[in-house]
Formats: sequence, structure tokens, C-alpha cells
Amino acid sequence: MPGYQHPCRYCDQFISTDSNVCPLCGRVNPLGPLRCQKCQAPIQKGWKSCPSCCR
Repeated sequence: MPGYQHPCRYCDQFISTDSNVCPLCGRVNPLGPLRCQKCQAPIQKGWKSCPSCCR
């Protein structure tokens, strides 16, 4: 029986809930909060820059 799937926070494709890396886009932590690629601070989807590092 297949498990539940949730959308990856980065590419919005459905992936397994036990995934640590999205098999489609390759990003780490696909089900956790979005994080800045440079400083790893939490960010919101749609933000154009990180409030912590301004990247």
C-alpha cells in the first residue's frame, strides 16, 4: 500500500513523506520549512530575498 505524499516545498511535485531529499529537484529538506540557500534561515515562499543575509 503506497503511503501518503506531500508536495515538495521547492518544486511542488508530490513526494513521499519520508524523503530527506526531493528525488525530482534534488533539494534537501523538501517537506520542512523553506530555508535560504546561503544562510539556511527560514523564509516564506514568494520572498524575493532573505531578511537575514539579504540574498
